[in-house]
Amino acid sequence: MNDLRQDTEQVQRRNDGLVLFAVPSSIKADFRPGPLARGAGGAATWNPDRNTCFVLFDRLARPDAGTAYRLWYVVDGDRVVDAGEITVDDSGRADATIDTSRWRGQHYDMMLRLEGRPHDPDAPTVLLARMSRQ
Repeated sequence: MNDLRQDTEQVQRRNDGLVLFAVPSSIKADFRPGPLARGAGGAATWNPDRNTCFVLFDRLARPDAGTAYRLWYVVDGDRVVDAGEITVDDSGRADATIDTSRWRGQHYDMMLRLEGRPHDPDAPTVLLARMSRQ
């Protein structure tokens, strides 16, 4: 029953996030591959009116034991923020919803990194995206 509930919540979260891609006022960006992309891709949509950024990744390889994907963003090239660990499902997909109610910057550089330890500054970047206010 818990598995079904989690699956339902995941589908609803993804559907809510995908709606943001259709909203004309949303700011959209595709993730570009980094050195470890191996065919992975992704997209982000930020809606300042709804204070939400939704990121969706696909074709991600399952991380090896002891490693994890972590999403980071850099505000206006200055302040680095940890947006959390990204969990990949069995089909290679992952997503995250970020509360942007405190986003006041103009540019947000997003990085999906594969970390061997939490907050590893030398971890390789898998995917990159830049979002800018219009």
